[in-house]
Order: sequence, then C-alpha cells, then structure tokens
Amino acid sequence: MDVDWLLDQLCEMCDAGFAPTQSFAVVQWLSDLSDYPDKTVEALLALLNNPLTDQWAYIMHEGPIREILTRGLTVGTPDTKAGVEQLISVLSSKGQTNYTDILHAA
Repeated sequence: MDVDWLLDQLCEMCDAGFAPTQSFAVVQWLSDLSDYPDKTVEALLALLNNPLTDQWAYIMHEGPIREILTRGLTVGTPDTKAGVEQLISVLSSKGQTNYTDILHAA
C-alpha cells in the first residue's frame, strides 16, 4: 500500500470522528515512517485531536512521539513546524507537559 495514501486516510478518518481501536500501535507505526515527517506530524495531530483516541496512545509512547516531533522540527516544512508546536500544545492540554523541551532545543 502507498504510505502517502494510508496517512491521508488516517487523517480523514480521525477528522471525521473515527479513531483506530489500537491507537497506541498507530503512534508506533507513525514513528517508523522517517521518510514522511510532514505527513506523520499531520497524522499524529489528527489522531491526538480526536476525542475517541485512547489515552494510552500518548501516555505510553513518549519515545515514538518525541521522534515524530523532533523529526518534524528538524526536516519538516514551516507548516509542519507549526504542527509540531500545535501538537505540543495538544499534549500539554492532556497533561503531557514533558515535550516542551523539544521547542527549546530547536
């Protein structure tokens, strides 16, 4: 399957109000897609903005989320960098304030 297409489908699904049943596995999968930093940031933002996403997706996957955010800041487009900032805000609003150091390091 085409990864671009899959990432677009994930974004559309999350934006439409649906969430994967094992969103924690999706977060791990997104972190493995280093060739697609712009799309992975967009998909993670859609996933974490979805109220149906299981909290374990962001509670138990700090390492993969850090990889996505760091990659987005270092090689992403300006829109992706803005998405990273928005993701850090979303995570902070969910009680995950341990990602703010990524912005200071960039």
